[in-house]
Amino acid sequence: MNQATFHDLGVQAKALWAKTSREHSDQWHPLWCHLVDVMAVAQELAEHTLPPSALQVVAQGLGVELASVPRWLAFFASVHDIGKASVSFQMKWPLGEKRAREAGFPFSNRADTSLSHGLASTVILTEWLSQSANLDHSKDRAACQHFRTLARVLGGHHGRLQTDRAVGDAEGKRRHLGREAEWVAAREQILALLLGVLGLDLKQLKPPAQRPHAAFAIIGGHTVISDWLGSDEVIFACSPDANETYLEVSRARAKEVLHRAGFRPLAQRETAGFDALFPGFVARPLQAKTEALAKSAQGPVFAIVEAPMGAGKTEAALYAAHALAGSPGNRGLYIGLPTQATGNQMFKRVTEFLSQTYPLDASHLVLAHGNAMLNPDFEAVRVGKVYDEETDAGVFAAQWFVRSRRSLLSPFGVGTVDQALLGVMSVKHSLVRLFALAGKVVVLDEVHAYDTYTSTLIERLISWLQAMGTSVLLLSATLPAARRRALVKAWGQELPIVEAPYPRITWVANGAVESVGFENDGAQLEVELVRLADDGTVVGELLARIESGGCAVYIANTVGRAQEAYRRAAAQNDALPEAQRAELLLLHSRMTLEQRDRVEAQAAKAFGKKGKRPQRALLIGTQVLEQSLDFDFDVMASDMAPLDLVLQRVGRLHRHERPIRPEGVRQPRLLLVGAPAQAVVLPDFNEVAIVYETSVVARSWARLEGKTALNLPEELEALVEDAYTLEPVCAARWLAELKQLDEKTQQKAQEDELNAKGRLLKTPDKPDDIFGEFEVMLEEEDESVHKSLRAMTRLGERTIRLICLTRDAEGQPVVRGKGVDIRVDLDKAPSPQLQAALLGQSIRVASRKAGLVFSLLEQPSPPGWEKCGALRDARPVVFDGGKAVVGDARLELHPILGLLIQSDDE
Repeated sequence: MNQATFHDLGVQAKALWAKTSREHSDQWHPLWCHLVDVMAVAQELAEHTLPPSALQVVAQGLGVELASVPRWLAFFASVHDIGKASVSFQMKWPLGEKRAREAGFPFSNRADTSLSHGLASTVILTEWLSQSANLDHSKDRAACQHFRTLARVLGGHHGRLQTDRAVGDAEGKRRHLGREAEWVAAREQILALLLGVLGLDLKQLKPPAQRPHAAFAIIGGHTVISDWLGSDEVIFACSPDANETYLEVSRARAKEVLHRAGFRPLAQRETAGFDALFPGFVARPLQAKTEALAKSAQGPVFAIVEAPMGAGKTEAALYAAHALAGSPGNRGLYIGLPTQATGNQMFKRVTEFLSQTYPLDASHLVLAHGNAMLNPDFEAVRVGKVYDEETDAGVFAAQWFVRSRRSLLSPFGVGTVDQALLGVMSVKHSLVRLFALAGKVVVLDEVHAYDTYTSTLIERLISWLQAMGTSVLLLSATLPAARRRALVKAWGQELPIVEAPYPRITWVANGAVESVGFENDGAQLEVELVRLADDGTVVGELLARIESGGCAVYIANTVGRAQEAYRRAAAQNDALPEAQRAELLLLHSRMTLEQRDRVEAQAAKAFGKKGKRPQRALLIGTQVLEQSLDFDFDVMASDMAPLDLVLQRVGRLHRHERPIRPEGVRQPRLLLVGAPAQAVVLPDFNEVAIVYETSVVARSWARLEGKTALNLPEELEALVEDAYTLEPVCAARWLAELKQLDEKTQQKAQEDELNAKGRLLKTPDKPDDIFGEFEVMLEEEDESVHKSLRAMTRLGERTIRLICLTRDAEGQPVVRGKGVDIRVDLDKAPSPQLQAALLGQSIRVASRKAGLVFSLLEQPSPPGWEKCGALRDARPVVFDGGKAVVGDARLELHPILGLLIQSDDE
């Protein structure tokens, strides 16, 4: 069909409204035009940016030809708002109701305007889809059930998929939809028109017997993004007088909005060799083995890469992503890290990689999400009045086009693992997250760093990514065999009976599982192990050991311990003759974003591979230093922690090849704090290692008892396996106490696993309608660090982002931005520039006692921030003279130490 089809749209159907102008209350956008807008965006998005493997999942799920999938996706997206062609919705705007009445639509005086238009869409589409496909409910039961699920997904485009009960209640309120002939005819006319414009027929659909949940998830997420982009109130301006040429107008606008939002086409690239993508580097054994495996893969793959720290796992994963994109399948890349604080170095490495494979404008996508809230290349998507029955729908949509979440939607993104994990949890718009990952290559780094709760989420995510045509690469120094087995099972396979020795790649492709070993070409380190009491002497020991030169690091388990250690180091350092003083740096998560980025850049210059090393330096920090940072130190101190994490930290010790190291630090040395060499009773680790499971820390300590050195990577796998196994790993005198601790840990692990599963989508292979049971129970909290991430915070902790403000001479709140103070009016919406300045002075605060967090949560969000996607969940704190009081907490914002919380013992 062609444009002339629009001549067939009746006057009544054209009179229905969908949106009104934010600036001019009498301006409106016709329903049919909005549906055409979303259709145009959806088709453009599907044709030019969706990975082929994701399109294939939809083709199989609908039983249609692959070439027709973009048009089907466009159709399903376009009908999402058909529920607005109802009495209940048209009465929401008096001028719109008046126009509809004048066009001849009957209205009931008792219509329920609280009926959501999404729920109305679900009811309307459930009936219309089956009727238009000529289905017999008694004979075509499976197909009818498929359409019912699909209607539920489309009607849930504001993030809340309706339950069976909600749909049943709505079906009993059909009078609020408009049962009269005028309403029914208008809806059917619009729906048939959209189907006809795309040249489709519902009878062409031949879905499989089992519900294609993965395909429905892609359709649902694609619909939401298309609706958000198609609601840009500037590009898709109100067009009350639109005529039959509007389709072409809308298609041109769709191209513009996608370009401005950063959705760029990704063409298939010829697979290059490793040396071409990483000029100047010779492929190491891990990378050469990965290159061979990836080049031979057909379709999505799953891999677990276990190799010592510094073996080149990141480069191997990046090459695999490139090779998999060279086959007709995956496109795009998402790297999920444990924390945002490790992102800057990864951004740089990924950008350098992309510059070898894709045009420069695509490479900029990565930088845009890491170093600025808004980038000039990506203008904010201005979502207008979308008329969800929830007043914050437009704000929620806008949140997806700023900083952290945008990295998920971008072709290439680096962010936290949380952003991906929320795709399988009961939160709003989980399907958007799944859609954003469909058909990409997803790399999860440091997978050993998560506890039972988060590991359960990761396993569920893996099962969904497998169903959605996504390749998954997991990186770790080493994993216990039980974890490896569980991860492979989540992909739907089993580990081979005989595995290759460590280091290894577990490679699942083409329906087969391989365990592939490779040579370890890294340095063999004999790390001297020195135990220190937890008495504050560690910084003095480090300063003494670098007296003749060298770079030292102390990794503390909590922010409070790091801050106190820095205080002591500064006092002792100042007491030294000036010529013997060391450069001191402190890095942790309780700093403003601007301060943290600045210190991290200083650390990279001092301790990075290409850095200019100072004569003497001491970096004090927290667990951020153990993850994804390519730093090299001559001597290290670490608080006692689970053994795998201690070994991960040791990976930063003598990491880079250097011709000669200063005298006194030529032998790699680890000072382990709070780990006595001998003990009469099992030590109490609650002070030094409070953020970890006591049994794991105790077992790790017992495993090291009597050892004076660590031979790495030779002992790496055995040490980690012993630390997590329930078999005896220590002297007999500790067995009874460890067994008691293990029982508590096992009980907690089972509780955490049940807790996690209770919040998750069911696996996509379930035969029943898993979306029909979908209840949004959870609100998203901290996206910078997952609350269940071991070593950072504990499951159940509350977190909040605070914005640090000061006062000017007139007593008005100001924020520091690029060297100048900017006045902040909390009653007005901030400009993009002010938003960037405010976020630069933000701190994510987590509290075990939670007093500060709860006090901040009790404060209302500033009026000017309520409609700002980047700031709506933040709270301002005004510091006078660097100090503030919030509830019972006394805060101090220190230029070096960061945020000090006197009432909190972290």
